[in-house]
Amino acid sequence: MKLMKIRATRGFRYGNEEIEEGEVRDLPRPDAERAIEKGLGEKVDQKDETIWKEMKKKLDEEPAEQAGGWLKADNVSEGDEIVIRGPGEWDDQFVKDEDDKPDLVLPVEVGGREFQWRLNKTQMKKIADAFGNKTGSWVGKSVIAEEIVEYENLGKKGFRITAEN
Repeated sequence: MKLMKIRATRGFRYGNEEIEEGEVRDLPRPDAERAIEKGLGEKVDQKDETIWKEMKKKLDEEPAEQAGGWLKADNVSEGDEIVIRGPGEWDDQFVKDEDDKPDLVLPVEVGGREFQWRLNKTQMKKIADAFGNKTGSWVGKSVIAEEIVEYENLGKKGFRITAEN
């Protein structure tokens, strides 16, 4: 049976599984087409998938000084432009228990260096408010690192963004 890759445009149940909004899945073609018809998903553009795969390959192959790895507050300064290079994917490597949800990780570029950016809920909301809920429409758009923040109680730094359409 042929499979079709779709991205959930809203959460839905498929068999015994919950598919979260934004999650990319291979489904049997008839099921995928029904999900698209019902407005539950959209066909994944091969170009989007290729961008993401190329980004992962580059991060695996490039020397550390060329590829950026994970985007952190130390990699940006206030006013830096963060360019979104791909639609991203949901990554569950940070999930600690069954109540946690996967994180959205986007391939981005800052100052000519490529990174993977693990978005927090606030950053995700700001970007969605500016560019819409479909991460594919974020590709090529930019956000600005507005402020570097020190979280003393956590012993970490972070950054706030601004996103405008």
